[in-house]
Amino acid sequence: MANTGDFNSGGVVSGIGGNTGSFNSGNLNTGFGNAGDLNTGLFNSGDVNTGIGSTVDQPGSVSGFGNTGTSVSGFNNSGNLTSGFGNMNSNVFDSTSGFQNIGDANVGFFNSGNSNEGFFNTGMFNNGIYNSGVASTGIANSGNASSGVANSGDNSSGAFNQGDNQAGFFGQP
Repeated sequence: MANTGDFNSGGVVSGIGGNTGSFNSGNLNTGFGNAGDLNTGLFNSGDVNTGIGSTVDQPGSVSGFGNTGTSVSGFNNSGNLTSGFGNMNSNVFDSTSGFQNIGDANVGFFNSGNSNEGFFNTGMFNNGIYNSGVASTGIANSGNASSGVANSGDNSSGAFNQGDNQAGFFGQP
């Protein structure tokens, strides 16, 4: 279980290399060019990554920076249960959260598509700010089950309604 420092490279067909520091590859890596197994810190890839270039390999809880896939968290997230910053999803009904969300069950900021909630929502079950289409609620709604402020069409309610079942303000009977 040796390897420590410099150009470490696994346990040569897994005599389990205990890599630590520098260009680690395989097994219990920690710090720098890690690839495979229990990585921690910097250019991780595969297995149980944590910090910076992370790229998951199923068991992963990935965390912090260039994350991709599974239970991702923090910065350029993508896929599955992402959270925080560049989120992007679509393994159908995964839970994006916070900032540039795209697809599935988004929450907060530039949401687009699916179960959005808060800010620039577009399509599906929107809720709050620039909603557009389907079950909209509050501010710039457009169409479907709209409610409050700039509604346009469908089951509108209160403010600048235009068409369908309007109620209140500039609506035309």
